[in-house]
Amino acid sequence: PTMPNSAAFLLRSVIRTGKRRTIRRTGCFFSDAVADVCDSRQNVGLLIALRLRLSFMNYLDPAEIGSWHAHVYFDAATRDAAWALRVAIEANFGSELQMGRFHERPVGPHPMWSYQLAFARERLAEIVEWLALNHGALDVFLHPNTSDPLRDHRDSALWIGHSHTLNLAVFSG
Repeated sequence: PTMPNSAAFLLRSVIRTGKRRTIRRTGCFFSDAVADVCDSRQNVGLLIALRLRLSFMNYLDPAEIGSWHAHVYFDAATRDAAWALRVAIEANFGSELQMGRFHERPVGPHPMWSYQLAFARERLAEIVEWLALNHGALDVFLHPNTSDPLRDHRDSALWIGHSHTLNLAVFSG
């Protein structure tokens, strides 16, 4: 059977690089198992599908992020440290963020006591850098705010300190 020119070109472009192979035209790395399939002229369709899948993956646009939230987690034993951090955050950032209520119980998806910091995208680096250096023994959960709150909390979150299991059932509403 005759192969389309683009498929023949791609098959000729598979090269070995140690334990991995790369498609020279795309620079994409594949495992040996996938590359072996790609070497076979009988699997040209799969190779083309892999190439197209890698070329046209849908990435999310960061412009979808309207703002960010950081949640400082604490409990009875760390309450005073959480309050002291809150005072320091307000002193350092003042009007650059909105400080949420000091919840001494779990609220929403958060499994621990917490308070929220709400801030603009433009302040992310500055606030995260400060929290990374000054959170002490407290854990901080950060997430973007887009049109998909479940994804924001489950897939797009960042942690400073230890991570905790969220109650994501609140988003199945």
